[in-house]
Amino acid sequence: MALPIVEQLLVAIAAALAGITVSNGYVVSIASVQRYRAQGQTKLDYPLLLLKELEDEVLREVASGPDNLVQRELRLLIGILASQDFAADAREADTLANLLKADVRRCMATNAQWGGLAFDTKEIGSGELDPGEGEPDIQSTLFYAIQYEHRRADPTLGR
Repeated sequence: MALPIVEQLLVAIAAALAGITVSNGYVVSIASVQRYRAQGQTKLDYPLLLLKELEDEVLREVASGPDNLVQRELRLLIGILASQDFAADAREADTLANLLKADVRRCMATNAQWGGLAFDTKEIGSGELDPGEGEPDIQSTLFYAIQYEHRRADPTLGR
């Protein structure tokens, strides 16, 4: 069964983000990358990246007919969750958050076209969350817009 282009993109993004490790030249190693689950996430290992699809809007249709292309923009939230262990790492929470965001930004910028699945990937914002009691020390979000296209009659096919 062929996957829709949008799902192929999300699989590629999750795989690339899972490669954020010190041994791959990044500053911090990501322990887990998870897609959003309605029943909740498995928060066993930190730092954890959570991918959540937001909007997937049609930008325009190129011509008309079943084999013509639909250009779309996927809005993606990447949640960054980390727990600080002062015995292992004395850096401040803000410093660790900035290092994690920088590594995610580098990974996303390096893979902007996702092996030809997308035209472009741009960061469109970021935010911080205040952790509640019993929650991870660091909770940040990065928002991305990913432009891609698929055939009108078959979302599993691109150009």
